[in-house]
Amino acid sequence: MRRLVSAYREAVVSPPPAASSLEHSRTESTPAKRHVAVHVRACTVADLEAVARIYNHYVLTSTCTFEEVPPSLDELRERYDAVAAKGLPWLVATTVSPPTASVSTPTPPTPGTTTSTNTNTLATDGEVIGYAYASWFRARTAYRFSVEDSIYVDHQYTGCGVGRALLSQLVALLTAQGHRQMLAVIGDAAHHASIQLHASFGFRQAGLMKSVGWKLGKWIDVVTMQLALSDGDSSPPAHDPLPVCDVDPSAALPLK
Repeated sequence: MRRLVSAYREAVVSPPPAASSLEHSRTESTPAKRHVAVHVRACTVADLEAVARIYNHYVLTSTCTFEEVPPSLDELRERYDAVAAKGLPWLVATTVSPPTASVSTPTPPTPGTTTSTNTNTLATDGEVIGYAYASWFRARTAYRFSVEDSIYVDHQYTGCGVGRALLSQLVALLTAQGHRQMLAVIGDAAHHASIQLHASFGFRQAGLMKSVGWKLGKWIDVVTMQLALSDGDSSPPAHDPLPVCDVDPSAALPLK
């Protein structure tokens, strides 16, 4: 993970207004809020405390995750290391501090970034308000072209387009790596915002498991959604998926 490509380490994303009714994977549906500019980059070990803060809120209060006991920081480090060992991306979204320049002018995006405006002053990295990562859909090797996403946003920033920015970058990276199928396993069929967000990227429902979880005093369904990446199943793979650090930044532009 030390050589993670600039395609996601340095992306600054201003989510489009069209996403106002959508939110991230595995979060509660909330009223639409103002959109915020976010900086999407590779997660580092130093970010894991913020990751724990974001995730543990949902462990204790939501059915979007089936965990009921907040994992320790050591456990999250093990999960982070496992993602890195498989060459898969783990991203964070941070707030963008206001630039000091007084004039903002539209400019063409540079490779690996998506931004609506540009100034002579670079945005600074702020508070971590969301994260996303990919994992193998299953551990057995024949599944190696299929990945599952996990996306969580600070509950104070739901409805602000943060999840959309993260998913956009994650889909682009996984496609550039050579993966062919992307799965979203969404806890609780009532989490409409998660389902709508994934549908807006082309995910389609692939399955519904009824009442497979019990948490917070109720039975919980699980919705599985699926997106074909690149050629999907229309051609055989030329090679195994590349490690994320070997992805060409020009081939991993965030989706709009």
